Amino acid sequence: MTFDNISAVIRKYVGIQVLMLAIVDEFVKKNIVHAPNKSSRHRRQNIEIVRNFKSQFINPLV
Repeated sequence: MTFDNISAVIRKYVGIQVLMLAIVDEFVKKNIVHAPNKSSRHRRQNIEIVRNFKSQFINPLV
């Protein structure tokens, strides 16, 4: 995907008020839900979000 394609998709959704499934589908390629880790008292489960565009996002909650 080229920069022009990416910027066209982003411009299409500037100023949206409600996040709809069709919008998410254009930005997210697939979701991968891993098996839960129960090695401690707290159950943890990793979820990977694979985007249609190559970029880096660091989740501050992890």
